[in-house]
Amino acid sequence: MKYSLTLESNRIHPGGTIEVEPDRILCHDIRLPSDKSNPHNVRLWAIGVACGFESVVLCAVWADCEQDALDEACDKGFLESLLVEDVDKLTDEEREEFAGLGNAGELHDLTNVWMAEVKFDKVRDFDLLMALAEARGACQDTLE
Repeated sequence: MKYSLTLESNRIHPGGTIEVEPDRILCHDIRLPSDKSNPHNVRLWAIGVACGFESVVLCAVWADCEQDALDEACDKGFLESLLVEDVDKLTDEEREEFAGLGNAGELHDLTNVWMAEVKFDKVRDFDLLMALAEARGACQDTLE
């Protein structure tokens, strides 16, 4: 069963609703709308790739900013399709075109990547919020 996530529009993504597989939703550091404390402003970020007129959702991860979301997604293996091959053959100028992500600083091509913050509605997203609360309580890695 896929989960529907509603995205906020931003400079990269127009917003709207996307479908995400449960094993692609990371459940580390979950912050629900009902939580009274969120001092680091952690929120759910959806990450995907634009492929022509279509878009592929890669994952959804909890983080306080876009960079941390990309790093977390990289460390969990969700961005393997974006890895740059033959890194040793690249010149220094060519390396600057790519982003070093994750703990290892592996180079990724983010040319067609989009990111957007997920916006929750307590009524519309009731099932998703319950699944996230259960995953948090069970210390699950993903919603699977």
